[in-house]
Amino acid sequence: MPNPYHDPANGRFTSKSGAGPTKLNYIRNNNGIRKHAAPGAFGQNVEPWGQYMSEDTAPSNPLQKGWERGKVSFSNPIVLDHADGGWKSELSAGFGNATGKLLSTRMMSAGFDGVITKDKYGIGEIVDIRPRGRRGSVATAKA
Repeated sequence: MPNPYHDPANGRFTSKSGAGPTKLNYIRNNNGIRKHAAPGAFGQNVEPWGQYMSEDTAPSNPLQKGWERGKVSFSNPIVLDHADGGWKSELSAGFGNATGKLLSTRMMSAGFDGVITKDKYGIGEIVDIRPRGRRGSVATAKA
């Protein structure tokens, strides 16, 4: 499916591609997934740097050990089709094949402060690409 936030004329994402002000409830695993995933798993070799989280669709459920929940606010997140994880490659390609912190820096220079992916079930991954201390997330509970 073509990405409505991608400008095919120049192959890049622009600040006009974003969703505008967005607030979401989130849940996040602080147990360190990178310790358990194989190198390159989940597109980690091309993903932007930042704080990864999911939408909290069951805020009354108890948290598992090492998890937190809270609220996150974005001024202009880019919204992408999750594409079974292919969003990371698409995003990287849209910013000159940058990855990691360089990708996040280029995204912020283009006017974005986060990523929200969607699929047929709703919101998938959420990434706050702002540096620590400037992020828009506030934890309301930790386990």
